[in-house]
Amino acid sequence: MKLDPFLLSLIGAIGLASIAPVDGQAAQLIGTLSFCMIVFMFFAHGLRLSREAVLSAIKNWRLHVMILSITFVLYPILGVGAQALFGGALSPGLSLGIVYLTLVPSTVQSSIAFTAAAKGDVASAVASAAASNSLGVIITPLLASLLLHEVGATGAGVGSGLGASLYGVIGLILAPFITGHLLRPWFASWGERYGRFIAFNDKAAIVVIVYAGFSAAILDRFWERVEPLSLMVMVVICALLLAIVLGIVLGLSRAAGLKQGQVRAALFCASQKSLAAGAPMAKILIAGPIVGEVLIPLLVFHQMQLFLAAALAGRLAKSN
Repeated sequence: MKLDPFLLSLIGAIGLASIAPVDGQAAQLIGTLSFCMIVFMFFAHGLRLSREAVLSAIKNWRLHVMILSITFVLYPILGVGAQALFGGALSPGLSLGIVYLTLVPSTVQSSIAFTAAAKGDVASAVASAAASNSLGVIITPLLASLLLHEVGATGAGVGSGLGASLYGVIGLILAPFITGHLLRPWFASWGERYGRFIAFNDKAAIVVIVYAGFSAAILDRFWERVEPLSLMVMVVICALLLAIVLGIVLGLSRAAGLKQGQVRAALFCASQKSLAAGAPMAKILIAGPIVGEVLIPLLVFHQMQLFLAAALAGRLAKSN
């Protein structure tokens, strides 16, 4: 399997931040640019969310309730548990990042793509991915405001309380998302026509956020504070979280008597976590230089889930 250009861009952003971190007025300009890109990102996602996907999610509600419960209930429980068990072996930022990655919604493109590659129920995957990302605009900030403080993150760079977090979410995420969706009847064709530019903006925004966030972490002496053992423990925790959730999803799907195509949709929609949604939200919810460190577990988990899902989809497709 080859490394995709997006992953190489993320690695390049971390490398560039390590040797040439942005600071001062340049950092403020990049911060302003990233906020503008975030606003456009969620506006475009609202614009491209079809009413058909919403109606489909309502129709097949049992499957979607299970997927959403795993995404926003089971994962956070596992994240808090992992933080409690292994937090002492992690730096404060990585410990916070383990919990944060479990709070973000599922992926959209990759969940659907892997479901299709595995010959699963693509319609259910589309509906679940849309539901997860739409609800995640509200649920992820709420969970972050509650749980990140609950696990001892107060004072470690987390935004000051639920009110401040919601203010940022409403202004930079929810309002653009709803505006885009309300304007869909008039601008849907524009969203389809410029789909490549929208996809480019999504990825470019993440690269900019990672560069800015990791620059702040480097200036805060990240490589001096974080030991290699801490990074290794973080990677193991990410692998365990993914393996445990995949096993639980498979067991619950079979116990619920889901059809084979729905089981495959559940596997890919419930187990994955979205870097595209998580990085912009972290920029808004988590203040200070720690945000770059917090994003590292999500970056690692993102690539890990892609490799595993690709192998799993190929194997499932051949089993038909």
